[in-house]
Amino acid sequence: HTTSPYVTAYPFDPTTGFGSKMANPSSLPAASTAYSVEFSPSGGEIAVGTDTSQYIYTYPFTSNGFGTKFSDPGSSLPGTVHDMVFSPDSDQIWIAHVNSPYVSGYDWSNAGFGSKYSNPSSLPAGSGKGVDVNSDASYLCLAHDSSPYAGIWAISGSGFGAKSANPAVLPAGAGRSAGFSPANTEVAIGGSSPYAEAWAVSGGTWGAQLTDP
Repeated sequence: HTTSPYVTAYPFDPTTGFGSKMANPSSLPAASTAYSVEFSPSGGEIAVGTDTSQYIYTYPFTSNGFGTKFSDPGSSLPGTVHDMVFSPDSDQIWIAHVNSPYVSGYDWSNAGFGSKYSNPSSLPAGSGKGVDVNSDASYLCLAHDSSPYAGIWAISGSGFGAKSANPAVLPAGAGRSAGFSPANTEVAIGGSSPYAEAWAVSGGTWGAQLTDP
C-alpha cells in the first residue's frame, strides 16, 4: 500500500477469514509505494517491490510474521519493481522493473539474495510490469509496456537464455501482468482492452491466440 508501513500481513483461515494483524517489519521499506508482494513457494520468505531504493525488500516469514530483513541485492539494483516471482524450488528470484534491463534474475536461498545473472542478450522493449516462470523454471514470460508487449525467454540455473520469437498476434497494448497455466500449455497477459488475453504455448514457443473472454 501507499502509506507506512507499506506492507501489512494477517493470518488467514479459509473458514473464519482474517486474524489479527501481524507486527510490522522491524525494518520497513523506505517511504514509497509498494506495488507488489510475493511469497516464496515454501512460504518461508516474502518479497515486497516498491518505487524507492532499494526497490525490493525481502524478509524471512513464519507463522509469527516478518523476520529480520535480508541484505539488499549487492549490485545492479533494478529500479521501481512492479512484480517478482520465485522459481518453484525457491532457488531463484526474477524481477520485473521500470529501468533497463527491465527484467533481472538472481540466485536465491533462505539466506537471501545471491549473485545477479547476466542481463538477457535480447532485452525487453520497455518497462517490465508482470513476470512469471513456468512450473519447471525453464521459461520466463514478461509483460512490458512497449511493443511487442510481452516476451518469453529460456531460463536455467545459469540465468537467461535465448528469447523466443514473438507471437504471430501481439497483445492489444501495454502488458501489465503475465501468468503461465499450471500445465504450461497456455500463457495469459493482462493489459489493454480486452484486458485479458491468452495464447497456447509449447515450451517457449508461442502458439495461436485463444478466444477472448
